Amino acid sequence: MEPGEGTATEFAVEVTLPRPSVEVDDQEIGTDGLVTVRSVEVLAPTWVVIHADEDGSAGNVLGQVLLETGEYEDVTVPIRWYLGTPQLHAVLHEDSGEADFLDYPAADPPAGENGTAVAATFAAAYRRNCSCMISRFWMVQS
Repeated sequence: MEPGEGTATEFAVEVTLPRPSVEVDDQEIGTDGLVTVRSVEVLAPTWVVIHADEDGSAGNVLGQVLLETGEYEDVTVPIRWYLGTPQLHAVLHEDSGEADFLDYPAADPPAGENGTAVAATFAAAYRRNCSCMISRFWMVQS
């Protein structure tokens, strides 16, 4: 074989890079207001925010928890259940404003790529353990 001559070998390499993700199941939420997020993977400090539904999109913030980089299972997020809607949205938000403080909507935008938020929509049924009259502003025991 002369210098510069040789055989070419082709091969493919598959690389899987970690991506942020959130998965949540439909669930019943009691008056303790605890939502369980089945799994979350974040690549930087990130908020898991539970939003009420507003015409099929994420609306008002009901509750949130800040997670450090890593993979998590069964993350509990306390929410204001009395403001909940039949569908809720679990959305990952960057912690890009004041550290350790949810600055949404002024800062801490939804995390994602190409304008698509990392989010999961789920059905919520509410179990009320008391006979209460619910108002958008307060709860009164009856």
